[in-house]
Amino acid sequence: MPRKGDIETPNLSSIVFDPSTTLMDLISDYKDVDHASVKIKLSLGEDMVAWKVDDGISYVELLEEVEDKIGARVEGLAYKDEIGELIELKGDRDLGLL
Repeated sequence: MPRKGDIETPNLSSIVFDPSTTLMDLISDYKDVDHASVKIKLSLGEDMVAWKVDDGISYVELLEEVEDKIGARVEGLAYKDEIGELIELKGDRDLGLL
């Protein structure tokens, strides 16, 4: 039994799904946001460097930014997936999947 001040559970029959807006529409709207950025975290042994880059950055541009940040030539890039495995990035296609 609800007490005074408790929030009541909403009536689920009053929730209406709008079929004109799908998840893909929401994702598309998100991708169309101007100046969207992605946070890059670069681990260098015990040190970490973080900065933001444009969401539409190419693999070559990202590679150049990393080289500028660490002051050394980089042969390739990799990222840690959700279970901690290192996955190599080989180009724009791989970068676009993230």
